[in-house]
Amino acid sequence: LTEHELFVQRKRNESARRDIGCKAVCKIKHGLRQPGAQQDGRPFVPEQWDERFRHVLGSYVKFVLGRPDQFRVVEGSSPGEYTIEDVTMNKVVKASPWKGKGKGKGKAKG
Repeated sequence: LTEHELFVQRKRNESARRDIGCKAVCKIKHGLRQPGAQQDGRPFVPEQWDERFRHVLGSYVKFVLGRPDQFRVVEGSSPGEYTIEDVTMNKVVKASPWKGKGKGKGKAKG
């Protein structure tokens, strides 16, 4: 692959990861809003976490801990027990800042 093709592929991968991360945050927040989602003292985990998200985002706990801007992990009464809190008060998810440099398509020159 050429240097440009590698660059394009890397940007596509970054974009896909951001998109999947936002979808995961939305799934978690939706689940947390459901009545009794964590009533048993165990965290809400989206049903298809392993199939849809784990291959890109890693384990559920690490993902949630890595998003302190969205979630708080609250320790339970027994070792290994915890629940998840939405710290945003149901505000809309904002993707992390785009780090790319470049010119946008269709921008006027000059």
